[in-house]
Amino acid sequence: MNQNKVAIAVFVKTPGFSPLKTRLAVSWNRQGADAFYMLSCQSMVELLRSAADIQPFWAVAETEPAARDFWPHFPVLEQGEGGLGERLSKIYGALLQRFGQVVIIGADAPQLVAADLQLVTEKLQAGVDFVVGPARDGGFYLLAGQRPISAKLFRSIAYSEPTTGAELSEALQRLGSLETLATKVDVDEFSDLRILQTELLAIADSQMLTAQRQMLTWLDESINSVS
Repeated sequence: MNQNKVAIAVFVKTPGFSPLKTRLAVSWNRQGADAFYMLSCQSMVELLRSAADIQPFWAVAETEPAARDFWPHFPVLEQGEGGLGERLSKIYGALLQRFGQVVIIGADAPQLVAADLQLVTEKLQAGVDFVVGPARDGGFYLLAGQRPISAKLFRSIAYSEPTTGAELSEALQRLGSLETLATKVDVDEFSDLRILQTELLAIADSQMLTAQRQMLTWLDESINSVS
């Protein structure tokens, strides 16, 4: 087991193999949804490549070799079959055996900065069993832990519901200690883009990534084109 690094898995879908950000595409358009997703993934790459003492992975939804080849920079893991609970369980369990501390994040929260990841690792190193980053819509944008979570628990959560984050937190508190991060938006609807813009603007200049600056420029152009 590698005790010197924290494993971080970014859950992604591959363009051309799976529809991306379907709710955003419905509330806006497919071109905009795809563009947001790729810009968000660029932010993830820059964030994770700059962070110390972590081992990043892409957790890819598809099994086709060409889909795996699409994702550069980090090793690729297959999420596997089944619902989100089963896929979370597979990735979390496999990485926990290898690293002891695991962080799972989605690809739709590009406002994360290195200080956010540092805070998570500090909490885990201080002995906190689980850390959850609650999303504004009631879900979660980050899950971290250093104790096993059963597949049954993962499957018991009702995902994509306003109660998802609360259900997960309550279940984890029955297993050990839990702390939560600041609530952030994860982008599902066009209206979330305005909130994301505000959250990105709140990042200090010294912490902002180049990809986040590019995202802000794109957001300004995209939101203004609809207003």
